[in-house]
This record gives sequence, structure tokens and C-alpha cells, in this order.
Amino acid sequence: MGAPTLAGLAAAISIAMRRIEVRELSFRLFNGDQRPVTVLRPAVTENAEGHRMRGATSKKPGKRTEQPAPRPEYGRGTGVPNPIDVEVGGRIRTRRLLLGMNQQALADALDLTFQQVQKYEHGANRVSASRLAAMAKILAVPISYFFADLQSDGAEPSVEDKTWLEQLQRPETIELIRLYYAILNPEIRRQFLEMAKSVAEGGVSSRGRDR
Repeated sequence: MGAPTLAGLAAAISIAMRRIEVRELSFRLFNGDQRPVTVLRPAVTENAEGHRMRGATSKKPGKRTEQPAPRPEYGRGTGVPNPIDVEVGGRIRTRRLLLGMNQQALADALDLTFQQVQKYEHGANRVSASRLAAMAKILAVPISYFFADLQSDGAEPSVEDKTWLEQLQRPETIELIRLYYAILNPEIRRQFLEMAKSVAEGGVSSRGRDR
């Protein structure tokens, strides 16, 4: 008689377990025990040959722990406007002031409220492509005006560049530029520029003497 196979051993173990269950049930019924019989059966798995075997426990795959997505630095839900939206809004405001146009006039041309224009100019709301095209037409500039030399790689401008841009976007700076080009006589405009240079140089000299 040859050595028993795994299938034969599995069948023998199964028959033995069933006999034990039947004997336990018969013993309880013989002694008048009417309580339900709970039989713990070993787990049934398959071996490498595909035969079902008792007594082996199956392992459930571990539950994956998903990492939460990183919180965005700016944009919707953060309360911080996107720097690109702020820059585009600032250029809308600069061009509007250069034309001597107030927010209400631009809002009327776009069929919006001046509060909406205000949010666009501060970067609180993002301007859609179609609305930006309409603004470019009203403000008489190409769409590229809003994105020229725009830093989109997240690089921060230097302190000097920030100061220079802040000064250029001040209302009095824009008003001065608008009034300068409103002078139609080129000679008077040149004299005005020379006067501004003289006043600026005198102010620098006086500050140097005070030190």
C-alpha cells in the first residue's frame, strides 16, 4: 500500500470531524439536553493542488490606509487668492485707471455690478476666458497684456521688484501717467517731464543734506 496523498488525508480528517460532531449531538440528546449545538468548523481552504482542506486559516488582505491629499496653499476654500488671479486683476485695474474709467463704467460695459469688477481686480474672483476677452476689447488691449511676463513657476519676485510694481499700481502714479499723455503738445509734455525730473533730483539732494 502506497503513501497516503494530501487529498486522502484531507478526506480522512473531514470524516473524523463529522463523526465527532454526530457523537456529541447523540450524547446531548441522550441526556435530555435540548440546547442548540454549536459546532466550530475549521476553515476550509485549497492547497496547491486545488484540494479543499480543513484546519487552515485564510488571511484577509490588509486594509490600505489612504494618505489625505495635501491642502492647497491658495484658491477655493483657503481664503487666499491665487497669485496669478491677483496679478491679472491688478493689470485690469491699471489699464482701467489709465483710461480714466471708473469701476461702474467698466461694470456697465460688461453688464456686471461694480462689486463684481472690484472682486476681479483684487483677485478674489477668477476672470473667465470669455470675460477676459470682453475686458480686453473694452480696455483696448490684446489679451496677452494680462499675461505678459507673468511668472507661473511659483518664483517669488525680489523685494525691489515688489516695491516697483506696488508703486506703478498706485492710483496717483497711474493718474500722473494718464495726465502726462493727455498733454497733446509734445514740447509742453517734454517741459513737464524735465520739471518732474528737477523736482525729484532736488528732493533727493535735500534728503542727503539732512542726513
